[in-house]
Amino acid sequence: MIEEENETYRLFPDGFKEMNIDEPCLVNLFRFSTDMVAPGSSLSSSMADLWSVQYIPMGKETADLDSYYSEKKNSLLKTIGIVIWSSVLLMIIITILSFRYLLRKNITGPIDDLTEIIREVAAGNLDAQVGIRPGEDLEGLKRAFTEMINSLKRLIDRSSGES
Repeated sequence: MIEEENETYRLFPDGFKEMNIDEPCLVNLFRFSTDMVAPGSSLSSSMADLWSVQYIPMGKETADLDSYYSEKKNSLLKTIGIVIWSSVLLMIIITILSFRYLLRKNITGPIDDLTEIIREVAAGNLDAQVGIRPGEDLEGLKRAFTEMINSLKRLIDRSSGES
């Protein structure tokens, strides 16, 4: 409800049933005051309680507003949907990259290191050392490879001592 001097505006979004108006409307209630009539006039005392009711149809205006806000709501929902899906996609990408990093650090990297040592031993360097960290995934394999290198050294030492 909007009130100005001597006037009251009220929006009836569902119509004004008392006046058999079914569409949205704005009603302007205007109260006549005694200072609007010339002093000494015979009308001044009888007009003190008179009101004017003005009916302004608002069907098109409210439909336009509903359409505008519906459009804005749909646009906002679409933007929120895009932000949510983008966030989910970003989280999936971060998870995949993190998994890949952990896989590389804990499995693929140590296998690559062991492969390099195997190549050195295959080239004849039996002094190559395998770095073993307690608790790592390939600890057992690295220990077995180190034992194999030591066994090869002993075998070569025995065979060269027999000749």
